[in-house]
Amino acid sequence: LVYGYSREGGAALSVVRVDRSGRVTPLLDRRDAWAEPRFSPDGKRILLRQIGNPDCNTWSIDLQRSALTRLTLDDDNHGANWLDADSFICTFAGAPKAALVRRRADGGGEPEPLIDDPRPFYPRSVTADGKLIALSLDEGSSPDIWMLDLHEKPVLREVLASPFGETSPAISRDGRWLAYVSNESDQDEIYLRAYPGPGAKLPVSRHGGASPAWSRDGSELFFMEGTRMMSAPVKYEPELQVGTPLELFQGNFGNFRPGIYDGAPDGQSFVMLLASESANEEPELRVVLNWVAELEQKLAAAGDAKR
Repeated sequence: LVYGYSREGGAALSVVRVDRSGRVTPLLDRRDAWAEPRFSPDGKRILLRQIGNPDCNTWSIDLQRSALTRLTLDDDNHGANWLDADSFICTFAGAPKAALVRRRADGGGEPEPLIDDPRPFYPRSVTADGKLIALSLDEGSSPDIWMLDLHEKPVLREVLASPFGETSPAISRDGRWLAYVSNESDQDEIYLRAYPGPGAKLPVSRHGGASPAWSRDGSELFFMEGTRMMSAPVKYEPELQVGTPLELFQGNFGNFRPGIYDGAPDGQSFVMLLASESANEEPELRVVLNWVAELEQKLAAAGDAKR
């Protein structure tokens, strides 16, 4: 019996603040399988997903008190993003189907379903007014990008669907521009286009890219290039222009999942997930000898126990 083994998915990560020069400041004493940190609109709280087996849950950090609070207690929760100072949206995988729901940020109340669609939509980014939510539809071999419009009644719209994988949609704060990841060039790269269109797509990254995120003022588009945090300047007049990406810093951050960081409202720092040296180690192949005999022994012991 031969099987692959990696600690990557359950790696214990530290929640840290990293400034633009790469200086790291811990935000939380507890190391865990954290994912998807998101600053609140006022920058005083951070949403976190705790990766669990079998279920994931959403927590929040009160940065002023260094207090950690669990916000969800039911089934599986993914993709938490702030809608406003008092609520957030996430995918709630409850029986008998998944649902895209709004939740109170204080952990109270019941989840409020926003759409009647059982497909696995994962929120990735939200506009400043909370009215447009960029979603990744992660089903099949080629994920697609959708948008949920909450200006009047909830309307779900397909934005990008192709034989390739389009993931990690980042809608700008004003809702006019969409950055995303596509593997159409045989590797993941960052692209930028007008939303809802029309207009051509502009390449942003040059040597691979993941997890695009906007600065609050829209002047920069951040993304990860391996272990490097990159910043590409964006200008809008007389037409949309993307400058050459520059490295801000690099480090051993948990970059094996989408949305592994977020920019602070002031644009001067990021919340990131710092991995230990062993967290990103290469997967191992493990060999088990005489496994049939061991299995027979365990089955026999289980039978004796039942009798």
